[in-house]
Amino acid sequence: MTIKSAISIIKSDNKAFSDDSMLTNRFIWAKIQSKTLFFLKQRNDKFNLNNNNFLYSVLDCVNMEMVNSINCCKEIPACEILRSVEKLPKIAESNLASIIKGIYNLDNSERIDFVSINDVIRLTNSKYKPKGIKAFIKDEYLFIPFRKNPKAVAIEAYFENPLEVYQRNKCKEQDSCISYYDLEWKCPSDLQSVVIQEVNKELAYFFNRTIADENTDKNELIK
Repeated sequence: MTIKSAISIIKSDNKAFSDDSMLTNRFIWAKIQSKTLFFLKQRNDKFNLNNNNFLYSVLDCVNMEMVNSINCCKEIPACEILRSVEKLPKIAESNLASIIKGIYNLDNSERIDFVSINDVIRLTNSKYKPKGIKAFIKDEYLFIPFRKNPKAVAIEAYFENPLEVYQRNKCKEQDSCISYYDLEWKCPSDLQSVVIQEVNKELAYFFNRTIADENTDKNELIK
């Protein structure tokens, strides 16, 4: 189902309560995202979502630069560390960890292990050299310790706001004429009806409260 289709269903379901001026696409999509994220976090706590490729978006090119670790990552005792040039779009987190499927160098020849900063601190204090490339996130930046390369990576994850990823990615020829609302809604098909039902419940409560408040104001004026 596309984002536009999901929004259209909710607009239709709530036509009796409100006109289109109140139920904007942006307003409804924010509600859909919030509920989708809530249920996916629950599901990821019970079942790892890594096998559900459809859910993930790829942030195509995250440029990295060497920075002074004292200024940005005091926990790692090194003079310099690789850090993403920009903050990452917010990645959804469950009770287990950030919902990240993978981090790769740009030609996909090497997978980068996503670890916690505590894991990196333990590796730093170990007498053994860490195997493979490690990465962690702190303050919404991606860090790669113990290395001077790669200079750019791709991140496949469940981002809280896919629009940010869509806007950040370099323009792809096949996407040049696609509206954001024509993109697929990143929600499993068996959860879509549940999310729509929950959004409708929230909107019904909101509109009933609004009508009740308006009636109270009118009664006060009559007095």
